[in-house]
Amino acid sequence: MEKAGKIKNEKSKQNIKKYRQNAEHAVNEKNNEENKKKGKKRIVLILVMIFIIIFLVSGVLIYFNNKTFKTKVNGALSNVPEFIGSHFGDQPTEENKEEMRKYMANYYLSLEADRAADKLYVVKKDNEGLFNDIIKTMNDVSSAGTESILKLIRNMDLRKNSLSSIYDEIRKDEKSQLEDEISRFEDMDTYLAINEIERRCKEDGDFAGKLPQMLKYMDEDKAGEILYYIDEGIRNEILSGLDQKSRGELESLMLKEETDKNKYADLSKLYELRPVDVCVKEIGNTDTYSIEELADIYLNLSIKKSSDILSRVEDEDFMKDILSAVRKEEQLQRREQNVAEKMSEGIKFISEYNKKIDELVEVYKKMDPSDVGNILESMMGNNKTVTKFEVDSTPVFEISDSTIVLDVLGKMKKSAVSEILGSMSAKNAAELTQMLAKP
Repeated sequence: MEKAGKIKNEKSKQNIKKYRQNAEHAVNEKNNEENKKKGKKRIVLILVMIFIIIFLVSGVLIYFNNKTFKTKVNGALSNVPEFIGSHFGDQPTEENKEEMRKYMANYYLSLEADRAADKLYVVKKDNEGLFNDIIKTMNDVSSAGTESILKLIRNMDLRKNSLSSIYDEIRKDEKSQLEDEISRFEDMDTYLAINEIERRCKEDGDFAGKLPQMLKYMDEDKAGEILYYIDEGIRNEILSGLDQKSRGELESLMLKEETDKNKYADLSKLYELRPVDVCVKEIGNTDTYSIEELADIYLNLSIKKSSDILSRVEDEDFMKDILSAVRKEEQLQRREQNVAEKMSEGIKFISEYNKKIDELVEVYKKMDPSDVGNILESMMGNNKTVTKFEVDSTPVFEISDSTIVLDVLGKMKKSAVSEILGSMSAKNAAELTQMLAKP
């Protein structure tokens, strides 16, 4: 019995499962059927929308390209109430437009030809389609009058094209002239360039207006140098005429120039304290510094020191270059001390003095040491100035007998000096030895 009951329950469960499967299958089929119907409706809706869009686009294209159709549509829509009707009702019909064109054609033909041409030229620039319609209508009214007006309009076009061409040519020439001007100033001596720029700024307002752009595109080293030395008022005007970036770049160049000047001014203070022979080795040539850099150093040395150094330089060309560079720097800095001239005079004084000392040395070489000793002993006690070199009424070099004694012995051989000192009194020999030992 129990076994039969179990079998019956199993069959019952299988029947229930089968029933559920059949029910689910039926539901799925029903859903699929509904989805198919919805899909068909969606496709139909899309096709309808596409058709409507095509219809509307076609209608719009025809509306704007077919005058007859446009007129009919405007007439139909003018009957629509409220805003839409009033809007389309206000649209002129082709007949209205034709009447307007005829009115305008007659109006322009009634004017003087040149006046009509001026007015129609404006219409042409604003609406070439309307212009063509008016001209066509004018031709129907009076071809001769229309032709004379058209001729004037064509001449106006030619004048405009010619004007543009001339304008472009002028701009091109101006650019070329500006580039040539920039190149010329770059190749010019800085002092001469600054003089010309300052003069032309005062005389020519146009040149002053172009100057900021010229310096903007000029070689940066040259531009920085010009701005550093140029009149302060002109410099400020130039900088104010530049954009912030260009102004910053040029101000940086001027700062570099000023930093370099300060550097060489500081170096000159060091060389002022160094022995002359050391200075000759370091700043008596262009091994370490350029001529322009040396000019800054020499310009800040005392006349005595600079003259003494250069008087010992054997290279005449170097000496000339230094004096020329110092003179140029003086001009650029607008100094009035004439340092280069004073240096030149100092060099001449020292050179002539050294030449005379050399001559004395040659004479003393041929004399008996005791005789030379007697002469020098008599000169040692005389400190009275024999000759001097002055700058602005201030003695720079003062030569006394005792100075001559030291300089003569300084150029003689040690053996000759020894013999001369041996012929002197012990006191004078000791004193002279001490003087010779001083740096």
